[in-house]
Amino acid sequence: MKNLSKQLVAEVLKSKKETLQSINKIDFAEAKNYFASDQHFGAPTTELSFPREQKFVAWLDEIKKDADAIFLLGDLFDFWFEYKTVVPKGFVRVLGKLAEIKDSG
Repeated sequence: MKNLSKQLVAEVLKSKKETLQSINKIDFAEAKNYFASDQHFGAPTTELSFPREQKFVAWLDEIKKDADAIFLLGDLFDFWFEYKTVVPKGFVRVLGKLAEIKDSG
């Protein structure tokens, strides 16, 4: 168990280091950066937040053309549970769009 904890800590630190290296490559004076915060998709209900989700996905689709960096701050989802083998129900459009942007570089 102790080795697993050490391995997990090492992986988290490596991931943080890679993220910081990527951020350090951005020239923020010249970069086109976008920020979004506290979307809370799912609040007050999934049905009522659906129009916001659609607008957010449309916004992501628009900015992906020239974004050097997209910063998502605060709570993107109102509720989120971490599952290793289960796809969360709902918000597939948001998750799919974020994956598309990430995969495109």
